[in-house]
Amino acid sequence: MPSEDEGELFGSSVKVLHSYRHLAEVNWQSLNDHPLTALPWDAWFVLKCSLAFAEKVIARKCSQEASAMIIEPKLIMLEDVKASEKVQTFIRLSDEQMEAIGYTEHGFRHVSLVAHNARRLLQELGFNDRQPELAAIAGYLHDVGNMISRIMHSKTGAVIALNLLLELGMSPDEAGAVAAAIGNHDEQEGGAIISPITAAVVIADKADVHRSRVRNPNMAAFDIHDRINYAAQQALLSVNPRERTITLDLTIDLSIGSVFEYFEIFMSRMLFSRKAAEFLGCRYRLVINGVPML
Repeated sequence: MPSEDEGELFGSSVKVLHSYRHLAEVNWQSLNDHPLTALPWDAWFVLKCSLAFAEKVIARKCSQEASAMIIEPKLIMLEDVKASEKVQTFIRLSDEQMEAIGYTEHGFRHVSLVAHNARRLLQELGFNDRQPELAAIAGYLHDVGNMISRIMHSKTGAVIALNLLLELGMSPDEAGAVAAAIGNHDEQEGGAIISPITAAVVIADKADVHRSRVRNPNMAAFDIHDRINYAAQQALLSVNPRERTITLDLTIDLSIGSVFEYFEIFMSRMLFSRKAAEFLGCRYRLVINGVPML
């Protein structure tokens, strides 16, 4: 048995090694060069065994703590996204930014409608996996980049949404798919139809033409965007799974805005919607006042 002094030295040595938690830097060769080798063989043997045991205990503890820090991916639903205070704040700020620069409504009414229609499109076309729900989430977050700037809002929005969803615990695969759909939803910012989620968001977003989006109360001061949106009395988006058609049926008050003006400002949107429908294996139809246009 080691002497009282040797035991005290052994105890203090173990405490010091415990406190550092860097046992990976401690190896037996360095111990052999240490003055502690002056200890009798039995005390030296006990010290070595104690250090080996301490190393295993601390390694196990570190592993447990590291595991506790890993967030298991969760199946995030649209309701989880809506419950986020950050999301609600960012959408409000986005719409305030759009109002400040004179744009039509891009707030909770718009994003809720886009989320609803994006999910419904994929469900009615037979997508029964997670894609309809991810399309709804992408639709709800698609304009959040307007909080920063209207310019390149789809790209900034994708980054903001990606961080929000990862913070909520969504898996990287799903968060990436949602962010990609947001980053590609605007045809004027280099968007491309890369997935069913993207296609659904594009079609649902471009279909929201309605007078309720106009903020300007003075009709005499309407620009062409205000006038065409205000002229749209009804916009119905429907899916025919059997015939594989997606139809936007508009009712326009021609005393306020003409069909020609509609195409003048919305042609690129309609062509992008047609590409999205084709990606989903469908034909896109535009009907204005009962007359087929596309």
